[in-house]
Amino acid sequence: MKPSVLSCAYTIDADNLFWVRLPVIASGLRFLDVRLLELSKHPRKYMLMHLSRFPALTVLFLCIRAFYQPDDADSEVVSIAQSLAHDNPKLQFIGLSFSDGRSMKEDYPVWEDERLGSKWFAVRRKEDGLDELEEISTETGLWVRDYMYEADYDAPDWAERLQAIA
Repeated sequence: MKPSVLSCAYTIDADNLFWVRLPVIASGLRFLDVRLLELSKHPRKYMLMHLSRFPALTVLFLCIRAFYQPDDADSEVVSIAQSLAHDNPKLQFIGLSFSDGRSMKEDYPVWEDERLGSKWFAVRRKEDGLDELEEISTETGLWVRDYMYEADYDAPDWAERLQAIA
């Protein structure tokens, strides 16, 4: 049976074959909750490469623990969300938390301040192929995250329930 939910932690590595193969192995993945430790100034291209091409991914929560903080964190979060939305055709909700990773490890749990400081977006798909991000409240985003952990993905109405939350 292929997983519907995956919660994991990792450090960016360009040669990490797990992330290259995951979209094929977990083609039914609906929810991905990732804690990422970023050690260099230019790893985002690898992160975005690793978190793309998931055919069924509906919700993604990404907790980025960065050693190097961007000059404009809000713009960085929007840019990452736009790339993720573009590269994952079924993605409906994206949550991003950006925190100082100098004193953290990737396998630490998501801390309360990371959850409460996260920014959430609903992805609105348009017929012309352009995706639009609509910022939603953190509270709503965290309800979406909690729902995705509890959802019965075999039930025919799980996706409708998700839409009702947001």
